[in-house]
Amino acid sequence: MTNDLKPCPFCGGEAKVHGPYGWYQRWCISHSCKAFYSGTQDHFSEYPKKDYAIAAWNTRADADRIEALTAENERLRNDHACAVAELNKTKALLKGYRRGYKTARAALGDA
Repeated sequence: MTNDLKPCPFCGGEAKVHGPYGWYQRWCISHSCKAFYSGTQDHFSEYPKKDYAIAAWNTRADADRIEALTAENERLRNDHACAVAELNKTKALLKGYRRGYKTARAALGDA
């Protein structure tokens, strides 16, 4: 496996592989990225082998999957907006019925 690390998928910054460290001999990837780590130099994760750490870091989401999820997200947002609009119409209708009921009871002297 090559030691080439892809840039950060969030900021495009450089990442570095570290290790092995500790008695358990772990490898990790670190970098500074405010989008990913709030700007601190933290470890991405720990792996038992350097190749595993590099492979995990270099794994990126499939573009087709991202597009499908984005479309699904947009559809769900639109469905939610439609449901909220229908709910608001129903609430207004019920408010009108309640007002009419109170008026009718008052007219009949039941209020």
